Amino acid sequence: SALVSRIFQAEGSNAGSSAELRIVGGNASTASLKFGDGAAYRYSLVTDTSDNLLFKATDTNTRMTLDTAGKLGLGITPTEFLHVYHASTNTLGLFESGDNTAQLRLKDPNSTQYINTDDAVLSLGPQSSVHAGNINIRSDGNVGIGCIDPNQKLSVSGNTGWPAASLHSSSEHGTGLQLYNTNTTEQDWAILGGGSKWNYAFRIYDQTDADYRFAIDRDGGVGI
Repeated sequence: SALVSRIFQAEGSNAGSSAELRIVGGNASTASLKFGDGAAYRYSLVTDTSDNLLFKATDTNTRMTLDTAGKLGLGITPTEFLHVYHASTNTLGLFESGDNTAQLRLKDPNSTQYINTDDAVLSLGPQSSVHAGNINIRSDGNVGIGCIDPNQKLSVSGNTGWPAASLHSSSEHGTGLQLYNTNTTEQDWAILGGGSKWNYAFRIYDQTDADYRFAIDRDGGVGI
């Protein structure tokens, strides 16, 4: 087995007393604790002149910075309480659970929200599991609002009240929903309602041919 040498040991002299190791640099200088072998220093802990604590590799490359405000930076001097940076790597973090469920919790003084994964479903909202009260996204890209297993690209399930969903805008042209299809020949439609420019009428608009095909004004008049 490898030979292990105890270089330094500090113990409190009485039961319950503490022991400490102090490394103090001169005024406006740094202090460091270095780890290495016979060839080179491999890692070091350094306090810089701004009182940050730095973890360095090869004695020169700063890998982690803890500043006096408690902000921690990995690969960067932090501007937030956790700040991760790499110049070329796009995946900057991984949170991994050993079973089929993982969760992140976000909390402020008034509420707690969750990011959950469970059996290939991403669930976002106030519930701590995949739940109809969250927005649920399946691995095939289907999105469910009010349901946990959406079978269409967007599935919305309301409660016993009305409506199950609503669209709002402030445009003078009204509030609209566009319908596109490119199966063989492209044909695009729009369903619009309200808007002062059109006297608040309900309209069906042929976007492909740029013409209105159907309209009902707010007095009940119908135009085809």
